[in-house]
Amino acid sequence: LATRTAPGNDVPTAKGSEVTLYISSGHQRESIPDLRGKSPKDAQKALEVLGFSEIKTQETESTMGLKGKVVRSNPRTGLSAPVNAPVILYIGTGPKEVTLPDLRGRKSDDARKTLDQLKLEMTTIAVDSDLPEGQVVSTSPEPGTSVEIGSIIQVQISRGNMFEVPNLRGKTLEEAQATLEAAGWETNTLNSTPRGVGLNSKDDGKVLSQTPSAGSKLRKDSAISVVVGRASLLPG
Repeated sequence: LATRTAPGNDVPTAKGSEVTLYISSGHQRESIPDLRGKSPKDAQKALEVLGFSEIKTQETESTMGLKGKVVRSNPRTGLSAPVNAPVILYIGTGPKEVTLPDLRGRKSDDARKTLDQLKLEMTTIAVDSDLPEGQVVSTSPEPGTSVEIGSIIQVQISRGNMFEVPNLRGKTLEEAQATLEAAGWETNTLNSTPRGVGLNSKDDGKVLSQTPSAGSKLRKDSAISVVVGRASLLPG
């Protein structure tokens, strides 16, 4: 568009005289500087120095390092824009977080699928446990923890090589052996030590004590010892 003439509009000119038209080149334009990593305040100052005045901000997900800082701009870095055009600064909110579910007791493949859906990475470590082989024993962090998307979750997977020792007291050696095997103990030698009891004692032939104690978690191939009563004239 013509912004002015020479001579001016109010200057009489003879017909056929030369008149100069001054054409507008539009608003001043400047290149958008690289604002990534700057604070909103510093980024705004950098734009204002160049003449930009319509500066807006908008939140967007980002890495933790760019939380509270400029992630990108629109127009993007290096583009030329009129100084009266709006410039949007996208400010990082940090990574999105998800709540870690309870995976205990689930199979390893099932746990991995669940973590994949949450965009979490899974690393495994085999541990001694009385849970069936291949099941999740625990996780680190613990269930219910808020974690960033992309975080690595350590999942402990059961070797299935342990069992809970049952109470053997009052049982015969044969009964004790059968009880252990039913609980998951792998067939092994049950070590027994006799201890004298009275001739008419109900403890004759029965387990008086055991090592390890009932309720202990033990490897399935571990040795177990019992003390068995034996009728004697000299009890104890």
